[in-house]
Amino acid sequence: MQGSSLEGKERERSSLKGESKIRLFMKKNRNVILLILTAAAVLVSCLFVGCDFVQYVKKPENGQVATEEIIALRDEYANRLEQSLPAPDAYRDKEQKLYLRALQDAVNELNECFTEAELKEVYDKHFGEISKIKTDGEYAAEEAAHALEVHRQDIIGKLNDYIDFDLYRNEQVEELKAILQEHLALAELAENIAAVDNAFREYKIATYGVPTDEYLYGEELAELKESLSAALNDAYKLSLYRENERTTVQTLLQSFEESLKKVAKKEDALSLYIIARTAADAIKTDVLLSEEERLRFLEALKKEMISEINANVPERDRYVYLERADEVYARMCDIISTQGIYEIYIDFASEFSPKAIKEAWARYNSHVAYRDEQLKEVQALKERYSAALDKTASSAEALAVFNEAKEALAKIKTNDELWADSLENFRSALRGLYGEAVLEEPASLTEASDYFELAKIIDYFAFYQLSATEFACGKFRVKLNFAHGDAQEAINSVYWNCELLRSGAGIYGEFEDKHYLALTLVPYNLASRSNRETTSAINKYASLIEYASENQTTARGESFDDFAYKNYGREIGGIWYTQQLWYSLEHGYVPVCIPSSPAERVLSRAKEILREIVKEGMTNDEKTFAVYSWFARNVQYDYKYTQGFEQSVLEKYPEAATWAAFHAEGALLDGLAVCEGYAKGYLLLLRIEGIESYRIVKSPANAGIIIPDAGGEKYYAGSGYGSHSFVGVKMSDGYLYYSDSEASFAGSGGQLHTYQQYMVPSTLFVGYGGKTFLKPQIDEGYKAWSGYKNLSVDGLSLYVKNRQELETLAARITELFAGGSALCVSVFCDVQEYPSFLDDVLELLNFDYIVKRSVNPKCDFYEYIFYK
Repeated sequence: MQGSSLEGKERERSSLKGESKIRLFMKKNRNVILLILTAAAVLVSCLFVGCDFVQYVKKPENGQVATEEIIALRDEYANRLEQSLPAPDAYRDKEQKLYLRALQDAVNELNECFTEAELKEVYDKHFGEISKIKTDGEYAAEEAAHALEVHRQDIIGKLNDYIDFDLYRNEQVEELKAILQEHLALAELAENIAAVDNAFREYKIATYGVPTDEYLYGEELAELKESLSAALNDAYKLSLYRENERTTVQTLLQSFEESLKKVAKKEDALSLYIIARTAADAIKTDVLLSEEERLRFLEALKKEMISEINANVPERDRYVYLERADEVYARMCDIISTQGIYEIYIDFASEFSPKAIKEAWARYNSHVAYRDEQLKEVQALKERYSAALDKTASSAEALAVFNEAKEALAKIKTNDELWADSLENFRSALRGLYGEAVLEEPASLTEASDYFELAKIIDYFAFYQLSATEFACGKFRVKLNFAHGDAQEAINSVYWNCELLRSGAGIYGEFEDKHYLALTLVPYNLASRSNRETTSAINKYASLIEYASENQTTARGESFDDFAYKNYGREIGGIWYTQQLWYSLEHGYVPVCIPSSPAERVLSRAKEILREIVKEGMTNDEKTFAVYSWFARNVQYDYKYTQGFEQSVLEKYPEAATWAAFHAEGALLDGLAVCEGYAKGYLLLLRIEGIESYRIVKSPANAGIIIPDAGGEKYYAGSGYGSHSFVGVKMSDGYLYYSDSEASFAGSGGQLHTYQQYMVPSTLFVGYGGKTFLKPQIDEGYKAWSGYKNLSVDGLSLYVKNRQELETLAARITELFAGGSALCVSVFCDVQEYPSFLDDVLELLNFDYIVKRSVNPKCDFYEYIFYK
């Protein structure tokens, strides 16, 4: 009995080793376990008091007894099994029950082993069986793999179905299929759902730029329409026709343009063009009509010669004169002008016909235009010599009077001659004032084939303003060799294509002979001085934005004067007004300013600014950022100019909104400007640094306003309301971007810096509608300039692509905002690249903010400006 008791105790100790593995099971079945423990206690008690009717392990028939070494090995294998397998809570409910039962079975079987070989065999068997029970993690991995595969197949289906290839042309289909295969491969290799989604997102972005057949057809149709319109206008210039025919042709061209706008097919456009050409061909040009008139004129003169010979030449000499008449007629047929024909006729007829000479004088110079004053002289001279011819008795006497009359008439200048004199006087005045240092003339100063050429001519004359009340040119005339309306319509059409009108000058025009436009420039009160002696500091939030660069830069120093503009090569002299200053720089001239002039004062201030903000070694991209940032810190919109101004600004700057606001003086000297002054000052600073840049204008209507001056005469001025001026900059990537320095001051939400309009293509330029004028012929980027990725704060990029980058940036911004200063910082992103940006940025940056957003089909570009 004592042996049985010891053996029971040994079994009890071995069984307890499994207890740590079944604690979870015990907690779930507490009552049952208590009952089992009570029964076990009774059994153990029985063992100790000699009860032999229950044994935990049946005693082997061979009488084997476990040694201390085997008992220790049982414990070791039980522990090893426990440590080699996952914990019970690693399994789901059903598997956990299987696990606990299997583990208990393993421990029980280990306790029945009496050799190490048996223990190892039992251990290996149960370890293998229990290992087959799947843990929660293994189930989750299988489910995740299944979910990934299901999602992968779903995305692959979306990739294959996203593009309707029937909408594209063969070339574009091949391009799209290559893009599709690339992103299908990415989806197949993706190791998680996010990567699969990203493959689809990147596929959509990659296909945005591939044009559909409809889009290409639309572009081709638009190009065809433009070509047909240009061809028709070029083939049937209004200047080729006489007044009645010109009106008919103009109506035909206008009708063609209106019908062409409504056409949706190329073949219909071509049909319209053929119909229009057929109709236009039936309208006789001035040359054709003149030829018909010339032939009739020749026949009439031939008859008149024969008649005059028969009437005035003795019969014995007639045969000789008639033979000569045939020779003269042959010579006359070779002459184009009626005047030339008449001169040959008169040379011959003067030998025998006073009547022919009198008629020649009556016709002489009748086609030539004179101004009113000269016309009176011509009429008086015509009458006087007509009377003298009436008194002549012979052809020789009449011929002498006729030659004298022609000499007298030649001394009276025609309208064309007076215009030519006016142009030569203008050129002579420029040579006297500036020598050879003048603007390069356009191809012509007297004729224009379109409104762009007309604008260049107007700007050339407008550049030379001598004083607040005088231009060097006076009145000038341009022949319009293209379709146009009346004078006001023509000026409306050219107005926004001129750089020096609006705040620089007004213009008035009237037509001569329907296609000669006579123009008068109206001087405006150009800004010639600063609004005030000193400029008050503008209270703005301090911007934290920096331009990240690895370039080594050093300060320029106060004496630095080696600015890039001095390498432009061509000098332009006599620069007095800042209008001349920025215009000459924009067009690649080195301006030579008159001492003490407004231009010299502004140029000097511009150099001071650039010495402060630009360092040696900076790239042009860095310079543009430095200049834009200077405007953000130092220039404020002149609200007094508008009716919706802020009263606080008026109280602080009561002298605001003079003409200086429209000029570089307003921005660079006063720190107060409207868009015009912002653009001119911005362009001036960029061009001094040699950065290719251009002033651009947007207007909601291709028109201006005729307003009366104080004297009651109407001058074309254009109020400037509803239009906007900014700058286009060619950046280091070779593309043109719009840059609006006025946007650096955001009136809503406080006086904040904003870089959302710092450097963007036209598709992302927001806030201003209408047509764009003065835009240079430079290819644009199609997304926000890549340099936005160089904007940083404390070395952290402000252009974020995911939440992790945003979290890091937000933590640093929060630290910076912990101080007491009024600060602001912008955060940028492309939401096509980072879709959850809008939610994340407001969650992570809990400060006041305003948001600037630009959207087009290819890109959603956001700037959030946070401030405190």
